[in-house]
Amino acid sequence: MKIGIIFPGYGEQYITMGKDLYDDVRLMQELFEQASVVTGINYVKLIFADSDAELAKIENAYGAIYLIECSLYTMLKEKGLCPEFIAGYGIGEYAAMHSAGALSFEDGLYILQKYASLAQQFVESLQNYSVLHISKGFTTQELQEFLSQDVSQGERLYISAYNTDQDHMVAGTNLAIDRLQELCDQMGIKKLKRYSYAVELHSDLLEPLFEQLKMYFHKIVFKDLQLPLITNVDGAYVTTGAATEGAALRRILEPIQWKETMDGFAGCDIILCIGPGEQLVKWAEKMHPDKKIIQVIKAKDIEEVALLLEENKDEPCELLQHHQEAGATLSEIDEMNELPSDFEEDEDDEDQTGEDL
Repeated sequence: MKIGIIFPGYGEQYITMGKDLYDDVRLMQELFEQASVVTGINYVKLIFADSDAELAKIENAYGAIYLIECSLYTMLKEKGLCPEFIAGYGIGEYAAMHSAGALSFEDGLYILQKYASLAQQFVESLQNYSVLHISKGFTTQELQEFLSQDVSQGERLYISAYNTDQDHMVAGTNLAIDRLQELCDQMGIKKLKRYSYAVELHSDLLEPLFEQLKMYFHKIVFKDLQLPLITNVDGAYVTTGAATEGAALRRILEPIQWKETMDGFAGCDIILCIGPGEQLVKWAEKMHPDKKIIQVIKAKDIEEVALLLEENKDEPCELLQHHQEAGATLSEIDEMNELPSDFEEDEDDEDQTGEDL
């Protein structure tokens, strides 16, 4: 039984998420206490007793999502969870990096707090921009061709996230998004949802944010991973700390390639969506209808996964077994087993981290 893990990102948070587990699980309570000490934020009040509007603020949501997702993963790990691959959508990638062993819990909180603070200041200067979620009506190629026809009449418009073959985020100035919505309506495309600029734009518009944030990245240690992480930025797996850091930084400036990311889970039997919201579950079900998809956010979900792990406890964890038998780091094992083309991609990530970033 091969298990893959995905973590949701910003926009999926909601008040009381994880409350039933927090009330009963001391481990989760301890992580909440630790997070509050590191950030100075009362997460118990914020997540369980505040308002959706307050929780949705970037400076609050980023850390809250990370805290909940890391808590859930830690609980499952204690029950014997041994995933093959791991990934996170948007800022969910930080929970993935921690769970894969690249970041300590504290470093993840630190860098996300810096990220949120800088992002909040920066997006306020981009109030002329918004994001349109088009979940049906265009294939990727059709949407690219459509946008290439200057449908925004000179205003900037671009795809900021490739979620599935027919699900995309398009970002641009408010005038451009207004025009795009109007054209979609004329074409009978109704599956639209508009977001404010608080949803990441993923383009060179964020170059100043990138430049500010990267110095904080270099202050923390990105360790070599204990299991492969499939990146948002290109759907390739990384196993070294340097490649992981580079991919996380590149995600600020480049569109999310979630379809490519999810293609990396083709060999898994089960995909666990660890965290709030149902969007990743729906995409996973659409892209992998042959697999069992389980969302983990409540106590009953933990129990369901624990039962699956118990039923398959005699099956060896191939990743850990190879690691122990070889007596080598995961990156050394991957180097022996990667196809040449795969290894070249990893080397490119590392080169970018060392020279360009």
